[in-house]
Amino acid sequence: MWRYRPPGATTAASPPCQTPARPRPTLAAEGDRRSGVSIEAGAYSPPSPRSCAALYAGYAKKANECRKVLNEFDYSEIEGNQVYSQLRAVSVDYTFALLGYKNHDLYFGHLGGEGGEPDGRFAELAESEFNGLGKWFDAVKKAASAARGWVMVGYDLNDGSLLNYIMDTQNLWAVYNMVPVLAIDVYEHAYVRDFGATPTVASSTAFFRNVDWDHVNRQLAQAEAARRGADSSATESPEFAPAS
Repeated sequence: MWRYRPPGATTAASPPCQTPARPRPTLAAEGDRRSGVSIEAGAYSPPSPRSCAALYAGYAKKANECRKVLNEFDYSEIEGNQVYSQLRAVSVDYTFALLGYKNHDLYFGHLGGEGGEPDGRFAELAESEFNGLGKWFDAVKKAASAARGWVMVGYDLNDGSLLNYIMDTQNLWAVYNMVPVLAIDVYEHAYVRDFGATPTVASSTAFFRNVDWDHVNRQLAQAEAARRGADSSATESPEFAPAS
Protein backbone atom coordinates (compact mmCIF):
# COMPACT_ATOMS: atom_id res chain seq x y z
CA MET A 1 0.00 0.00 0.00
CA TRP A 2 1.24 3.48 -0.81
CA ARG A 3 2.61 5.29 2.22
CA TYR A 4 3.68 8.91 2.46
CA ARG A 5 6.65 9.89 4.54
CA PRO A 6 7.18 13.66 4.78
CA PRO A 7 10.64 14.76 3.66
CA GLY A 8 13.04 15.55 6.45
CA ALA A 9 16.63 16.55 7.12
CA THR A 10 18.17 13.11 7.39
CA THR A 11 21.74 13.83 6.30
CA ALA A 12 24.39 16.49 6.55
CA ALA A 13 23.90 19.67 4.57
CA SER A 14 24.86 19.67 0.93
CA PRO A 15 27.72 21.94 -0.18
CA PRO A 16 27.13 25.00 -2.38
CA CYS A 17 26.26 24.64 -6.06
CA GLN A 18 29.81 25.05 -7.24
CA THR A 19 30.74 21.65 -5.81
CA PRO A 20 27.44 19.83 -5.35
CA ALA A 21 27.32 16.49 -3.62
CA ARG A 22 24.34 14.87 -5.31
CA PRO A 23 22.17 12.74 -3.04
CA ARG A 24 21.44 9.42 -4.73
CA PRO A 25 17.93 7.93 -4.65
CA THR A 26 17.87 4.58 -2.90
CA LEU A 27 15.30 1.93 -2.14
CA ALA A 28 13.72 2.11 1.29
CA ALA A 29 15.65 -0.97 2.40
CA GLU A 30 18.88 0.89 1.71
CA GLY A 31 17.76 4.18 3.20
CA ASP A 32 19.41 3.65 6.56
CA ARG A 33 22.56 2.20 5.02
CA ARG A 34 23.35 4.99 2.57
CA SER A 35 23.23 8.75 3.04
CA GLY A 36 21.18 10.91 0.71
CA VAL A 37 17.69 10.54 -0.63
CA SER A 38 15.64 7.55 0.36
CA ILE A 39 12.51 6.43 -1.43
CA GLU A 40 9.87 4.67 0.58
CA ALA A 41 6.76 3.58 -1.30
CA GLY A 42 7.23 6.35 -3.82
CA ALA A 43 8.18 9.17 -1.43
CA TYR A 44 11.39 11.16 -1.70
CA SER A 45 13.18 12.28 1.44
CA PRO A 46 15.89 14.83 0.57
CA PRO A 47 18.86 15.77 2.73
CA SER A 48 19.03 19.12 4.47
CA PRO A 49 20.28 21.40 1.67
CA ARG A 50 21.70 24.90 1.41
CA SER A 51 22.38 27.38 -1.38
CA CYS A 52 20.69 26.41 -4.66
CA ALA A 53 20.37 22.81 -3.50
CA ALA A 54 17.34 24.11 -1.55
CA LEU A 55 15.52 24.33 -4.87
CA TYR A 56 16.33 20.67 -5.55
CA ALA A 57 14.97 19.68 -2.13
CA GLY A 58 11.91 21.82 -2.75
CA TYR A 59 11.05 19.79 -5.84
CA ALA A 60 11.28 16.58 -3.83
CA LYS A 61 9.05 18.01 -1.12
CA LYS A 62 6.38 19.19 -3.55
CA ALA A 63 6.46 15.91 -5.48
CA ASN A 64 5.69 14.18 -2.19
CA GLU A 65 2.86 16.59 -1.43
CA CYS A 66 1.26 16.21 -4.85
CA ARG A 67 1.53 12.44 -4.74
CA LYS A 68 -0.09 12.37 -1.32
CA VAL A 69 -2.99 14.52 -2.55
CA LEU A 70 -3.46 12.35 -5.64
CA ASN A 71 -3.60 9.28 -3.43
CA GLU A 72 -6.19 10.85 -1.12
CA PHE A 73 -8.64 12.09 -3.78
CA ASP A 74 -12.07 10.50 -3.80
CA TYR A 75 -12.17 9.63 -7.48
CA SER A 76 -15.86 8.79 -7.35
CA GLU A 77 -16.60 12.42 -6.46
CA ILE A 78 -13.79 14.63 -7.74
CA GLU A 79 -14.33 16.59 -10.94
CA GLY A 80 -12.18 15.92 -13.98
CA ASN A 81 -12.25 19.04 -16.17
CA GLN A 82 -9.67 19.93 -18.82
CA VAL A 83 -10.21 23.71 -18.42
CA TYR A 84 -9.64 23.67 -14.68
CA SER A 85 -10.12 21.15 -11.93
CA GLN A 86 -8.22 20.29 -8.78
CA LEU A 87 -7.37 16.90 -10.25
CA ARG A 88 -5.88 18.47 -13.37
CA ALA A 89 -3.93 21.09 -11.42
CA VAL A 90 -2.31 18.64 -9.00
CA SER A 91 -1.62 16.07 -11.75
CA VAL A 92 0.15 18.60 -13.97
CA ASP A 93 2.14 20.16 -11.15
CA TYR A 94 3.18 16.73 -9.92
CA THR A 95 5.01 16.18 -13.21
CA PHE A 96 6.70 19.59 -12.83
CA ALA A 97 7.88 18.81 -9.30
CA LEU A 98 8.91 15.22 -10.03
CA LEU A 99 10.88 16.10 -13.16
CA GLY A 100 12.42 19.06 -11.33
CA TYR A 101 13.81 16.49 -8.90
CA LYS A 102 14.88 14.03 -11.58
CA ASN A 103 16.42 16.65 -13.87
CA HIS A 104 18.61 18.04 -11.09
CA ASP A 105 19.48 14.53 -9.92
CA LEU A 106 20.95 13.79 -13.34
CA TYR A 107 22.55 17.24 -13.62
CA PHE A 108 24.37 17.10 -10.28
CA GLY A 109 25.43 13.53 -10.97
CA HIS A 110 27.74 14.36 -13.86
CA LEU A 111 29.20 17.59 -12.48
CA GLY A 112 32.58 17.64 -10.79
CA GLY A 113 34.50 15.87 -13.54
CA GLU A 114 37.56 16.94 -15.51
CA GLY A 115 35.65 17.92 -18.63
CA GLY A 116 37.44 17.76 -21.94
CA GLU A 117 36.31 15.85 -25.01
CA PRO A 118 33.61 13.19 -24.68
CA ASP A 119 34.95 9.66 -24.96
CA GLY A 120 33.74 6.10 -24.95
CA ARG A 121 30.37 5.02 -26.26
CA PHE A 122 28.87 8.50 -25.91
CA ALA A 123 31.48 9.93 -28.27
CA GLU A 124 30.85 7.11 -30.75
CA LEU A 125 27.11 7.74 -30.91
CA ALA A 126 27.41 11.53 -31.00
CA GLU A 127 29.99 11.41 -33.78
CA SER A 128 27.87 9.02 -35.80
CA GLU A 129 24.60 10.91 -35.31
CA PHE A 130 26.01 14.37 -36.03
CA ASN A 131 28.67 13.46 -38.59
CA GLY A 132 31.44 14.58 -36.27
CA LEU A 133 31.95 15.25 -32.58
CA GLY A 134 32.69 18.91 -33.23
CA LYS A 135 29.32 19.32 -34.92
CA TRP A 136 27.58 17.77 -31.92
CA PHE A 137 29.35 20.23 -29.62
CA ASP A 138 28.21 23.13 -31.81
CA ALA A 139 24.67 21.77 -31.89
CA VAL A 140 24.31 21.20 -28.16
CA LYS A 141 25.74 24.62 -27.27
CA LYS A 142 23.32 26.33 -29.65
CA ALA A 143 20.48 24.24 -28.20
CA ALA A 144 21.44 25.57 -24.76
CA SER A 145 21.13 29.11 -26.13
CA ALA A 146 17.69 28.33 -27.56
CA ALA A 147 16.19 26.46 -24.59
CA ARG A 148 14.37 28.13 -21.71
CA GLY A 149 14.85 25.41 -19.10
CA TRP A 150 16.93 22.39 -20.03
CA VAL A 151 18.79 20.65 -22.79
CA MET A 152 18.67 16.88 -22.47
CA VAL A 153 21.00 14.73 -24.54
CA GLY A 154 18.88 11.63 -24.74
CA TYR A 155 19.13 8.06 -25.95
CA ASP A 156 16.08 6.86 -27.88
CA LEU A 157 14.98 3.41 -26.78
CA ASN A 158 13.18 2.83 -30.07
CA ASP A 159 15.89 3.51 -32.63
CA GLY A 160 19.08 3.85 -30.56
CA SER A 161 19.75 7.43 -31.62
CA LEU A 162 21.40 10.10 -29.48
CA LEU A 163 19.90 13.56 -29.92
CA ASN A 164 19.66 16.94 -28.19
CA TYR A 165 16.20 17.74 -26.82
CA ILE A 166 15.05 21.19 -25.72
CA MET A 167 12.79 21.49 -22.67
CA ASP A 168 11.29 24.89 -21.84
CA THR A 169 10.31 23.92 -18.28
CA GLN A 170 10.93 20.97 -16.01
CA ASN A 171 8.13 19.01 -17.69
CA LEU A 172 7.51 20.67 -21.08
CA TRP A 173 8.53 18.79 -24.25
CA ALA A 174 9.67 15.66 -22.44
CA VAL A 175 9.77 12.82 -25.00
CA TYR A 176 8.48 9.27 -24.49
CA ASN A 177 11.06 6.46 -24.61
CA MET A 178 13.93 8.93 -24.47
CA VAL A 179 16.44 8.32 -21.65
CA PRO A 180 18.38 11.48 -20.69
CA VAL A 181 22.10 10.77 -20.28
CA LEU A 182 23.39 14.36 -20.12
CA ALA A 183 21.49 17.35 -18.70
CA ILE A 184 22.29 21.04 -19.12
CA ASP A 185 20.41 23.38 -16.79
CA VAL A 186 19.78 26.65 -18.65
CA TYR A 187 17.49 28.28 -16.11
CA GLU A 188 19.08 31.60 -15.12
CA HIS A 189 20.14 30.43 -11.67
CA ALA A 190 22.58 27.98 -13.28
CA TYR A 191 24.77 30.65 -14.89
CA VAL A 192 23.65 34.19 -13.97
CA ARG A 193 26.34 34.55 -11.29
CA ASP A 194 29.14 34.19 -13.83
CA PHE A 195 27.61 35.00 -17.22
CA GLY A 196 24.64 37.32 -16.67
CA ALA A 197 20.97 36.68 -17.39
CA THR A 198 21.28 35.34 -20.95
CA PRO A 199 22.64 31.87 -21.77
CA THR A 200 25.63 31.98 -24.11
CA VAL A 201 28.05 29.60 -25.77
CA ALA A 202 30.54 30.69 -23.09
CA SER A 203 28.28 29.46 -20.28
CA SER A 204 27.84 26.12 -22.06
CA THR A 205 31.59 25.84 -22.59
CA ALA A 206 32.14 26.39 -18.86
CA PHE A 207 29.63 23.65 -18.11
CA PHE A 208 31.50 21.17 -20.29
CA ARG A 209 34.74 21.90 -18.45
CA ASN A 210 33.16 20.27 -15.39
CA VAL A 211 31.45 17.22 -16.89
CA ASP A 212 32.28 13.73 -15.68
CA TRP A 213 32.19 11.78 -18.95
CA ASP A 214 32.60 8.47 -17.15
CA HIS A 215 29.30 9.13 -15.39
CA VAL A 216 27.64 10.10 -18.69
CA ASN A 217 28.85 6.86 -20.25
CA ARG A 218 27.47 4.89 -17.33
CA GLN A 219 24.08 6.51 -17.88
CA LEU A 220 24.28 5.63 -21.56
CA ALA A 221 25.28 2.04 -20.81
CA GLN A 222 22.19 1.65 -18.62
CA ALA A 223 19.98 3.05 -21.40
CA GLU A 224 21.45 0.72 -23.99
CA ALA A 225 21.02 -2.23 -21.62
CA ALA A 226 17.37 -1.30 -21.17
CA ARG A 227 16.88 -1.28 -24.94
CA ARG A 228 18.57 -4.66 -25.32
CA GLY A 229 16.39 -6.04 -22.56
CA ALA A 230 13.24 -4.76 -24.25
CA ASP A 231 14.32 -6.26 -27.59
CA SER A 232 15.08 -9.56 -25.91
CA SER A 233 11.69 -9.63 -24.21
CA ALA A 234 9.95 -9.02 -27.52
CA THR A 235 11.90 -11.86 -29.12
CA GLU A 236 11.04 -14.25 -26.32
CA SER A 237 7.37 -13.21 -26.40
CA PRO A 238 6.31 -13.09 -30.07
CA GLU A 239 2.92 -11.62 -29.21
CA PHE A 240 4.67 -8.42 -28.14
CA ALA A 241 7.07 -8.22 -31.08
CA PRO A 242 6.66 -5.33 -33.58
CA ALA A 243 4.70 -6.13 -36.73
CA SER A 244 6.97 -7.02 -39.63
